[in-house]
Amino acid sequence: MASVVSEKLPEHFECAVCMEQFKEPKVLPCLHTFCMTCLQKLLKKQGPDHVITCPECRQNAKIVHGDVAKLQPNFWVNNFMILLRLQDYDTTSRPFLCENCDSEDQAVSRCNDCSIFMCDFCVTAHKRFLATRGHQILSMAEVQKLGSKALAKPSFCTKHTGETLKLFCETCQETMCRDCTIVDHREHKYNFVADVAEGMRKDLHSSVSKATDKEIAVSEGLETVEAMKLLVQSKVSEVNKEVDEFFDEQVKALEHQRANLKHEVMTEGKVRVNQLEKQSDVLSSFLAQLKSGVEFTSQALDDGDNVQLLTMKNQLSQRLTQLSSTEIEGEPCRKEYFKLCVRQTILRDVKELATVNYKPIINPQMFTGRIDDGEEGLRCPTFAGNAATKIRRKSLKKKMRETRRKNTEH
Repeated sequence: MASVVSEKLPEHFECAVCMEQFKEPKVLPCLHTFCMTCLQKLLKKQGPDHVITCPECRQNAKIVHGDVAKLQPNFWVNNFMILLRLQDYDTTSRPFLCENCDSEDQAVSRCNDCSIFMCDFCVTAHKRFLATRGHQILSMAEVQKLGSKALAKPSFCTKHTGETLKLFCETCQETMCRDCTIVDHREHKYNFVADVAEGMRKDLHSSVSKATDKEIAVSEGLETVEAMKLLVQSKVSEVNKEVDEFFDEQVKALEHQRANLKHEVMTEGKVRVNQLEKQSDVLSSFLAQLKSGVEFTSQALDDGDNVQLLTMKNQLSQRLTQLSSTEIEGEPCRKEYFKLCVRQTILRDVKELATVNYKPIINPQMFTGRIDDGEEGLRCPTFAGNAATKIRRKSLKKKMRETRRKNTEH
């Protein structure tokens, strides 16, 4: 048992604010427990009220007159911490001291009627006094064995010294002593605490049962949401892969078309260049002949005498006439006209290539408003004739198995 308690100690018996063992643990309305001094540090003024924001759930709690001491003590934590010390009773560095005298001797027993720990001397005296010798005295081992029941203490009225809280005012919904019935709760409806507590326990058991059902439903809802989160993450990866594959195919098709168009342009350009080169060769050759004929004739005219000119007249005239009358194509046989004719473009309508659909196509007849075993405060989609949570959870688990199988295969 000691090991179990030790395992629970950090979780249940350490204040979440100071991270130390509880000192005067007080319970907020949200049922979270903190040290009284820690709560005093968290107290703040909010308009006319004093408020503490719970560090655990962030819920605001109004503190009457800013008096943290009036908050309910966590009796369960207090009792359990005492039991924890009892487990290490022989080795603890903080022994229990006698609560019946000022000797500061170590306690060896506890009076169940007086609700105090006592030293050996006080136990002996307790058994000798007529008023107390009938009290039930428990050893430390017996206290440890009985647990919290052995640590019960009478609750005293804060207004009337020495008076125990034995009555419960049903009008004010608070415990009180006999003197309170005369002063503050005159003509109120009240009953004995023991009698009211029995009905209260039944009510609380019923509330616990409802809260437990809600806890199960929320736990299942959390499981479903977590499963859906994993499915969404898996689906994101899957659709991203599909997007990459789609656009890779589109880019591949575009690259193929680009290569085809460039090849077509290069082929046509090569044909035209070859034709123009042939035309250029013909023109170059004829131009050389023209230059040669003109140069030769001009030289003859400048340097030849009359006899020489007359001798070569016919030859010169025929050659020049032949060259002059030869028809030559001076315009390029092929033009430079090239133009890309765009039939359609994706630049303006790129969004139309693909879209992501976030909602499945649903047949309205598949759904009804019926919920079997539904939990109040939880909203679930339902399929016709089936319980929403069971169907949804079964479907999600099936999808999760398929997703894990696909991931394993990849």
